[in-house]
Amino acid sequence: MLARFDDGSERAEMHVDELVGALIEDEPAWSPGLRDGLQRYLAIQKMLDDPTIDVARNDDFQRVFGVFYRVRRDASWRRKFFELMQRYRQDPPSFEAVLHELAGGLTRCEPSFSSKLAASLNPDLPVYDSRVVAIMRFAQMPDPRNWSYPTGTLSERVHRAEELYRSLNRAIETIRASRHFRALTSAFDERHNSGRLLTDTKKLDLVLWQARVAAR
Repeated sequence: MLARFDDGSERAEMHVDELVGALIEDEPAWSPGLRDGLQRYLAIQKMLDDPTIDVARNDDFQRVFGVFYRVRRDASWRRKFFELMQRYRQDPPSFEAVLHELAGGLTRCEPSFSSKLAASLNPDLPVYDSRVVAIMRFAQMPDPRNWSYPTGTLSERVHRAEELYRSLNRAIETIRASRHFRALTSAFDERHNSGRLLTDTKKLDLVLWQARVAAR
């Protein structure tokens, strides 16, 4: 049984199964592009598991993380971001906690990078990314404002980002409950042996990041 959204939409369930089926069919397109990214992700997680590495000061970690997650921010932003990551390593935070910390320290609403920090320390959390949001919109996942990016004052943007992330969590759980989802993760593992080291949420995140189904 698929998880239900607040509106009880059966049509949403149909779109979920269609989306997962499309991702399985699209495997020849998304799988090759995962190889380099998967190795970078595993390198990031290996360094995070090493207590001798201080990610706030380790240039190798920051370089690999920056390439994988496309960090294009100045030195001051990066220093605050990686200091926050280091501080949270022993007690992985919620998305909301990181979002508020970055908004307070940087006076910016950073939903994508907040989710990337939180998901790096807790791989069961999804990453909020423009590509993923585009697919959620394509699949007609219910959301009160059609998955639009947060706008308004900083406080309004932070509040909207929290709403969006809750919607993303519900969408990811619904996709994982699809009758086709196990076939998708099996296809991932068959092509990528190291995929067995990943959570199902992270596998889905990587597939959505590479998928082109939203362009159809």
